[in-house]
Amino acid sequence: MHPSRRLRLLRPLCALCTLGVMGAIILGLLNQKGGSGKTTTAVNLAAALAELGRRILLVDLDSQASATRWLGMDEGDGVYRVLVDRVDLQSFIVPTGETNIDVVPASPPLALVEQQGRNKPNAETALARKLSPLRDRWDFILLDSPPALGLLAINALAAADSVLVPVEAHGIALAGLADLVNTVDLVREEGLNPTLKIDHVLACRVDRTRQAREAVEVLREQFPTAMLRTFIRESARLADNFNFRTTILKHAPTSTGAADYRAVARELLERYQLAPEPPQVGAAVGGTTRCQ
Repeated sequence: MHPSRRLRLLRPLCALCTLGVMGAIILGLLNQKGGSGKTTTAVNLAAALAELGRRILLVDLDSQASATRWLGMDEGDGVYRVLVDRVDLQSFIVPTGETNIDVVPASPPLALVEQQGRNKPNAETALARKLSPLRDRWDFILLDSPPALGLLAINALAAADSVLVPVEAHGIALAGLADLVNTVDLVREEGLNPTLKIDHVLACRVDRTRQAREAVEVLREQFPTAMLRTFIRESARLADNFNFRTTILKHAPTSTGAADYRAVARELLERYQLAPEPPQVGAAVGGTTRCQ
């Protein structure tokens, strides 16, 4: 495939895709490279949006159950049961200790979905069908996908209104983005989700090195409309946050990590025309507009 197609520039969501038109906005968080900041973003973006009064459902699609454990929740087999046994999702949704955040927990057996669920009818769209009747209960549904482009990730892409790609700001982390773009294109072209696009790209673990600055610039060149102004700065507190089984907004509310994810949440609300004013750049100095 020609490089220009692999790095096709993708348009933002239309202005009609707001909460009042379509119920919850479903964001698929995907990156097939581990360590990209995907689960960190899923958990802390959920918290930042919830802090702004939005109702959030976080669906953990990773058999490592990192998002589930991060929020201090017990593991559960709900997603496995939905995709393999085709039961309803409703009974597996549980409230967390975080205001406005519910979760569908994951567990290690979810890894078996790749083998046991693949031969089921309409295997790629099972999650989309189970989420559809529940959309009016939340404002955002975040799908934390595994770091592999298998059946679980395809289900996330088929269910999502939009894709948010967290990318570690280092050259090697950019190499696999073409595969993800190709997969999104394939899901759209095969009719699994005809309107799917990569609408949001978020640079994570941005430090003050030349390599990080160059990586951010490459992302801006490849995704000029999808690239978020805000980026997530490298932070020891953010890196250690998982051990405390809570979000960075609760564990270290005045940290740079908390400020950056609050800025991301405001920027997303602005993109969806849900925020009355642009994000406050001062709330995340060094985490917006450009890498210092």
